[in-house]
Formats: sequence, structure tokens, C-alpha cells
Amino acid sequence: KRNDFIVDGYHISGPQGSNDFALPTSVGGPDDYFSALNMPREFEYQKPEGAASEMRIPIDNFDHMTWYENNYDCGHFFAGANKPWVKDVWNSGLNSTPWSEELKQAFTRVRAINISENEKHNNDQWLDSITLKSYYENVLGMPPKVTSFYDPIMASIIGFGCDALSAYWGKYFEMPGFLNTDQIDAPHLQSFPGGNTGIARHFIKKLIPNSIKGNTFEDILFNPVDFSQLDREVNPIRMRLNSTAVNVQHVGKGSDQEGVQVIYNNKNKLYRIKSKTAVMASGGWVNRRILKDLPGRYHEAYNKINHSPVLVANVALTNWRFLERLGISAAFWTEGIGFTCNIRRPMIVGNRSQPLNPDKPIVMTFYIPIIKPGLQAREQGALCRAELLTKSFNDYEREIREQMTLMFSSGGFDPTNDIAGIILNRWGHAYVNPGLGFVHGLNGSTPPSDILRKPYGRIAIGHSELRGHQYWNGAAGEGRRAAESLLDKFF
Repeated sequence: KRNDFIVDGYHISGPQGSNDFALPTSVGGPDDYFSALNMPREFEYQKPEGAASEMRIPIDNFDHMTWYENNYDCGHFFAGANKPWVKDVWNSGLNSTPWSEELKQAFTRVRAINISENEKHNNDQWLDSITLKSYYENVLGMPPKVTSFYDPIMASIIGFGCDALSAYWGKYFEMPGFLNTDQIDAPHLQSFPGGNTGIARHFIKKLIPNSIKGNTFEDILFNPVDFSQLDREVNPIRMRLNSTAVNVQHVGKGSDQEGVQVIYNNKNKLYRIKSKTAVMASGGWVNRRILKDLPGRYHEAYNKINHSPVLVANVALTNWRFLERLGISAAFWTEGIGFTCNIRRPMIVGNRSQPLNPDKPIVMTFYIPIIKPGLQAREQGALCRAELLTKSFNDYEREIREQMTLMFSSGGFDPTNDIAGIILNRWGHAYVNPGLGFVHGLNGSTPPSDILRKPYGRIAIGHSELRGHQYWNGAAGEGRRAAESLLDKFF
């Protein structure tokens, strides 16, 4: 759900939990949902104005975390230091940090490593068999503070810190220690005004054309969804609202009578429908409980898959003069709630654009992973999820306001006047956590995702978690694969 605010007459938006996209290759393959939905591939972003006209501001909420940090005005905050703000920390600012000489040298060394130059280390199956923490500390000889620095970055993109993920994912995400940070040339991530709700809207428009009026990119992004159109009998495809599936299983005997029964709850009443086949595009934390005839091997595979939460907080600001005075558009810190926040250049859609002037409102986004390094993945996920869901809004608001005051008051930040509102996106099962052997298996075993990709009977499972990374390309690709596997056999 898009996070919308009206501040001083300006409509400003922040990303929901699901945010950012990379343009899929235009080949019409399973991952290429952009072509299937006729989505544009070129976008324009607002340029900063006023006193901030020369500032370097990201267009999304992830690239600044490590990959393209040097491209933006990023500041690292060291609480208690004589000069708490350090900019350009990996180059001219490194010697201004309070880090020890050992830690400075370690960061310099890990950021220069290119794993492709080491045949022994550049082995995906081996990397998938050790933790990222072990790779950093035991293989590369990095001090634990390097690992803990990268913990929240990994947790923001894949759920857990370095102790609970295989080292393969460090290579997959081109983290320091795997690719020289000066050699990164991956396409920049991009972000719609409200995050990936823009993608979901295009899917709905494609499947049920009357659900959103108009046909332009601007129409689909901003016109209201007509929910009355989603479940009409005349629709070739129907979407049933306020319904939760609670039981899915095969029924009938023989190929002519076999089908799939779905029992779902709608407004506290149970309903039963029967279909020829079913694609389970829901996550494993759901499938393992509602697929009543799920084979034992599939249950075993799901027992090896864990999920973790993340909190995304959007803070509506009446102005961001304090950032302009400090000369930063993104901030990092190591103590307190979260670890980074930033403003972004809004996407220009048709004639609509949010302002980008320090005297006008903007949304500042916090990605706040919740991790407890040292615990087993299943236990860690459960405890972190409980913390996310039971902590009150007032407590989160207080912590965010205190964190911002601590960091930004030297730039003139005043929470009473500068904060117009806060929206929290509590994402209980935000990320699948690919532990050891997720991709290549351990000791000759079959990876759990390979087991779950195979249809059983007339049911096929298709979810981005099977890629080990929950993102839109994987969601589209896995869903299409699951549907086509049933089409080939039963239609």
C-alpha cells in the first residue's frame, strides 16, 4: 500500500515495504514482466532545486547503502565524537572516523577484493556451504566489526545478518569482499513514487482492464482502483477480496474427476470452490499450513526455509533544510534504531512530481532490519517477528524522533516543526533467509527450492522465495513457471 501524505498542500509519497526494481532484460522470458505488462523502461527523476541544487541525491532507497554510496552525499554519524558527521567516508573522510587503524585498513582491504581473481574462493558451491560471517572473518581475516557493519545491509536486502546467510549471497549481491567497489557497474535500482505498488497496479490493470480507468502510465499509477470491478462474473479473471484461503487439497478420483478444492474464509463464513488446478503463489509460511495433502518431502523442504521481518518507516517532513545544511541526502549510524535513512529524487510521472526543494515537504525513509545475531535462524525469525508486531507505534515513533534529533539537531532539525507524520510498514515475513546449501544443497542433498518447484498432482508452487531472494523479477518468473507447468500437463 502506497504511503501517502498531504503536507502543506503537497501530495508526497513514500515506498511501502516492497520497494525498488531493476529493469528485467527485454527478452520476453519468464522474468520479463515489464514487456508482458507494457510498462515503460525509461524514467525521469526530479532534480534538486533551491539551495540544494548541487546536492547528489539517490533515486531509490538501496543503492546508497554500499554499492553506489560514493555517487551520493552520504554522511556517517558517530555519536559522541568531536566531529560526529563524516562524509566521503571511504575516501577523503576515512581518517576522520574514530575507527581504529586496524579497522580502517580492514575496510580498505575488503572493499578492494575481487573474488574473480581468486580461483579457490570463487566457487559458488563452496561459498554456499559456509556463512558470510565465516567468509569475512575466517577466510579473509577481517575483524568482527567489519562483519557487524555489513549485518544490517544484508538484513535489509535478504533478512538476516552475515551469521545466518551463506557466503554465496555476498557474491550474489556484489558485497565488499567479493567485488571491488570501484568496479561495480550494475544498473541503478529505481523506485516508483509509492514503491512497488506501481507494479501491482499494472498487473491488476492487465488482468482486469476496467479496474483502473485510463491507459497511460500516469493513469495506472495514480487513478483509484475500482474494487467493484474485481470480482464480476463477466470477468475472465476474478479477484475475490476479503478472502483468506485456509484449506487447499486434491479431491476426486481418476484423471477425469480429479481437481483441487479450495476452502476460504470471507467475512467469517467458509466457502468451497473446486478448480482443475491451483498455483500457490503465496509464501512458504502460508503454504506449509494450508496445503493439506502436501507430501512429506515438501514439508521437509519447507522446514529448511526461514523468514525474517523488517520495518520500513516513512517520515513526512515539512522541510529538509537540516539535510541541506549538513550537506547530506543519506545517513548511516551504528547505534540506535535502524542504521540508515535517506530522501530520494521523486520520479516524474506525466505532469506529476513531488517537490525536491529543501524548503518544501519530502519523505525520509528508514529501513530498519530486526536481527539477533548468534541465534538459530528459525528462533531468530520468530523472536524478531514478535518484537516487530508487539512493539507499539508510540514506542517506534519516540525512537525515530530521538534518533533524528540526536543526528540532525546540529543542522537545525526540530521534530515538533519538521515532522508532519510517520507511517510504519511492519513486514512480518519480509524476506526468505537462504542459509547454508539453499542454492547448491549440502553433502549431495537436493536444494529445498528444487523440490518445491516440482508440481505435485494438480498443484504447483510459485513464489519469489524459491530464488532465495524475494523480489519482483523472481515473483513473476516463479509464478509463470508454476502456471506453465500445469498448463503443459492439464490444458
